Amino acid sequence: MCGIMYFLEREGFTLFTSIGRILSFIVVFRYLYLLFLNQRQILLTSFYQLYYMVGLLISAAVVSGGAYMIEVGAYGTANGFFWVTLAYFFAGIEATCFGFKSLGGAAFERKIVALRWERSRLLILTICSAAIAAALYVLATAGSPLLLGIDRVTFWRINAPQYMSFVPTLVLQTYFLVSYFYLQSIRKRRNTLVPILMILGYVFVTIFCLGQKFSAFIIFFDAWLMILSGTSPNFRLKISHVVTALTIFVGIIAIIALFYILSGRGASFIFSRIALQAQLPWSIFDDPHGVRLIPGAEWICYFRCGWHTNGVDYISYLYLPMVRYKFYYEHGSTLSGFMPALSLSTFGFPVSFLLNVFACFALGVLQRNICYAVRRDNVIVALLLFKMQSGLALAWFAASLTALLSIATAFVLLLGYFLISGFSRQAFSRLHLPNAHKR
Repeated sequence: MCGIMYFLEREGFTLFTSIGRILSFIVVFRYLYLLFLNQRQILLTSFYQLYYMVGLLISAAVVSGGAYMIEVGAYGTANGFFWVTLAYFFAGIEATCFGFKSLGGAAFERKIVALRWERSRLLILTICSAAIAAALYVLATAGSPLLLGIDRVTFWRINAPQYMSFVPTLVLQTYFLVSYFYLQSIRKRRNTLVPILMILGYVFVTIFCLGQKFSAFIIFFDAWLMILSGTSPNFRLKISHVVTALTIFVGIIAIIALFYILSGRGASFIFSRIALQAQLPWSIFDDPHGVRLIPGAEWICYFRCGWHTNGVDYISYLYLPMVRYKFYYEHGSTLSGFMPALSLSTFGFPVSFLLNVFACFALGVLQRNICYAVRRDNVIVALLLFKMQSGLALAWFAASLTALLSIATAFVLLLGYFLISGFSRQAFSRLHLPNAHKR
């Protein structure tokens, strides 16, 4: 169906396909509703994937309706890319479901040894307290990008001490731990005052120290729902949950609006950003040579080619106006919406589509095992698996090659942990064998 609608739109039947886009959103939300009813764990653990793809679909619909794209400097048209995005959405979610339900999970769960809650609590408190303290130190010595009215990239390149440049990564990487601390405290019926204070501390430093806005809280929600799927696999949505989520969303939007007002752009700039995510997919379909069927000589540009250090720089150079490209290159800013635009323009549609299916299948496998690790009370295994899962999501959806290093590092650490814990269990079992001292 997506293929038929694509060719109809390319042939100029835009009135018919405009109605189809409206109906497709009804189908998408009905599909997600059924997924929530029947496969709740899969839906909750796939938050980042759903956020990216649903956001891309909304952006694609807006651009197809003629919205202006401020970064590429063009008005959108209906050129069929919405339907390709829709195909990627359904294929990806189905692959994730298949991966989540694939065999082998029970054997992996049996290998996970539970950690004592006191040890997990001490580990989390130590790491998260250090992260908050480091962020507050930057706030005290360099100020806040929000209050200074400058973007976070400029702040961390110029204002913040260079020896504290690791702080944003440290805070973002430990969202999982603070979420784990709170949700496991509820599960074990322990006092939640300290976890709540720690969450408030993270929210404060994220906004005022890191200068992060919406994107950082997406990572927070992704970690939160991932852990919730392990602690409460039969989670039931209540009115209070909906009210809380809406309150948080409105609060984040208000903070973003305040930032834009302080930077001189105005609160209405938020609406201009809706079209940003779909501008690269639209651009490659608007380009007669932008989409290919088979990989060409440019396939290597997904990784690196010429003076382009990665695929993000390559496709930005192709479709950004030169003045804006130079500005972004000098200031370290990037576009969004690299999936499926970058893979389509380098690998071609068949390879790109298969890579999407494979990546989403792997995400499903990792998400299932994260739930197992959370359920088995092992924060170390859960954290390392989450690093692999989030790294894979960033590598595919955001075309971040540096995330591949994060995946490899987490895998090596996980393998080392299992080897050490396995040897420890064998040694412990020998000590408790009858007459073991006589052998």
